[in-house]
Amino acid sequence: MTLVKIKAEEFTGPKEDAGKGLSIELSPYDIPRDVKGLYEKESGIFHIDFQYPDNEEFVPKRWNDKVTIKSGKYSGKILGFEVKVDKYDITKLALTIISAVDKQIESLQKFNEKENYKLIRSVVDKQREPIFADLHA
Repeated sequence: MTLVKIKAEEFTGPKEDAGKGLSIELSPYDIPRDVKGLYEKESGIFHIDFQYPDNEEFVPKRWNDKVTIKSGKYSGKILGFEVKVDKYDITKLALTIISAVDKQIESLQKFNEKENYKLIRSVVDKQREPIFADLHA
């Protein structure tokens, strides 16, 4: 299992201008502190779990036959992924997850959910090697 610390300033996007000198940004509860990847050889499932300051329950959202998104029961933020692994191509696995996140972003209405999804997408893209390191073990 690999644990990767997340520095929010490296992944959060610009603040959204709300007008009249106000801006909107992600709450610390919508920004994960770290991410870990764990591969279960018996089931062939790779788990990616994001750790947040709160411990919200997740609701599984099946994206396709390979990827399930673990979505926060109340917040809608991404808490993790379950990915069925056929081949150990890290780039392909990361792109599959990024594609799933991109597709979900299109339907999101709330600022915090949309920005959380973008942040998660960026973390998976930029930290793919350490996140998926457990597949090589």
